[in-house]
Amino acid sequence: KDKHSIIIDEKTAFIVKEAFDLILRGYSCTQIANIFNEKGYITRSERKEELKLSDYTGNLITGSEVKKRVWTSVCISQITRNELYTGDYVYNKYKETRIGRRKKILLPEEEWKVIHNTHEAIISREVFDEVKSIKEKRKFYVYTGKKNRSIFSGKIFCKECGRPMSFRCDSRQKKNSDKIYKYKSYYCNLCKAEKKPNNIKEKDIIELIKPKLKDFKIHNTLNKEKVIEHKNVKEEILKEISILNSNLQIIYENYKKKNISKEAYLKEKSLIQDKKILLESKLKELKSEEIDLKKEFDGNYLDKNNLLKAYVDSSIDKIVVSRSGEREIVEK
Repeated sequence: KDKHSIIIDEKTAFIVKEAFDLILRGYSCTQIANIFNEKGYITRSERKEELKLSDYTGNLITGSEVKKRVWTSVCISQITRNELYTGDYVYNKYKETRIGRRKKILLPEEEWKVIHNTHEAIISREVFDEVKSIKEKRKFYVYTGKKNRSIFSGKIFCKECGRPMSFRCDSRQKKNSDKIYKYKSYYCNLCKAEKKPNNIKEKDIIELIKPKLKDFKIHNTLNKEKVIEHKNVKEEILKEISILNSNLQIIYENYKKKNISKEAYLKEKSLIQDKKILLESKLKELKSEEIDLKKEFDGNYLDKNNLLKAYVDSSIDKIVVSRSGEREIVEK
């Protein structure tokens, strides 16, 4: 009734309290998510649908209906680091990458702004800080770069439920050996929770894509050649425009010295300016085409190590994976 007031949702407040309590009792976010799924607690998206705040009935990405929601470790992690539950309002957490754009970046915590005691609390500040401290001590990996990120981020989907699949990167050391093996795979949280696993190894997806890379490289090379060709033509046009500018200066000086009549000067000037307009128009078209080609394919993509990523970024819309082993690549 009052969009400027923050009030407790009595139907779901106990879930927040239980999440914090279980962290204090030593449970991990993954274990808590499994407990909530077993108990059948209403998820955040289901509650939003009940309140008619959002509609998640259809998955626009795969076109399939999402029949059931599921608790995940990410949900629990987000809840147990949300200071809103302490009665404090935190703002200035994000900054738009460009004015009017939806994409935002998370600002450093020291730049956040806090207004204390703006509404009723669900958990105390002491409990929040204790949970935060516990979670900090559990951290065993600090993200330092892109080496453990997925090149298929946001592109792998479960055919059964329509949900995006999660990425996992594990390292294992073989018994009686110094060798460490890395396993990269994708799995569906919902299917896993329902004990109907749907997962796929990253190397299997790469094998599926490999046959398409040859044509992609040929297409890429042709576009690179077009960019070079455009550049050469552009340089020729700029030379011609420079010559026309010199000619304009010459006929003007001849007119001032009375070597040619006013009528002859104006006629010659008009002809040169018409040629300039045509050349400048052509130059504008070439620049526009050149920008489009560079947007479609970057020259660096031809590097052997980046070829796969280049194809994924520019050509793949999504990859749909089924429990039965079916895999479908949907190109843009």
